[in-house]
Amino acid sequence: MSWIDKELKRRQAQPTAAAKARAAGGSDSQMPGESAAMQTLWDKFESLNQALPEQLRLRVEPVRQDGLLLKTPAFRLWLMAPNGAGLGFNGEGVRYLWPVQSRRRSHNFWIRWHDKHGYRVTQRLGWSWTGASAVEARFNEASLDHIMQCLVQGRRVRFRALRVRRRWWPF
Repeated sequence: MSWIDKELKRRQAQPTAAAKARAAGGSDSQMPGESAAMQTLWDKFESLNQALPEQLRLRVEPVRQDGLLLKTPAFRLWLMAPNGAGLGFNGEGVRYLWPVQSRRRSHNFWIRWHDKHGYRVTQRLGWSWTGASAVEARFNEASLDHIMQCLVQGRRVRFRALRVRRRWWPF
């Protein structure tokens, strides 16, 4: 039994709430300054969402500005989970937003495209004497299914699950 079947059974056991009208989102036109690679990655997220059964699909919200990121372009589209977690796309990157605040470190991360290094995932660790510190790693594109699964099931996506694992060879 796949995780989709298990999640469908779990949701059928819960009392159903009134279904909200879903906003049809996005445009296929590319804004100036956008990366074609980031648009491709976002299209993969959208196609994974559309492949889910209707009961499990993430809600599509055209615009969500929380005032969190003032120096970045406005988000055009959000894929929101029922618990408030979501993925946002602003043309330059994909932002994962976890709704629970943490005093120690951020549970949010960015996925961006770099011409030299490919897809990179960045997470802020916290503040130090020298300013904000962050960790950056190569993004594992095979983790797209894991991200969607965590969003649908209401679990937090861990930064470690997104990285390309380095292998250490002793010889």
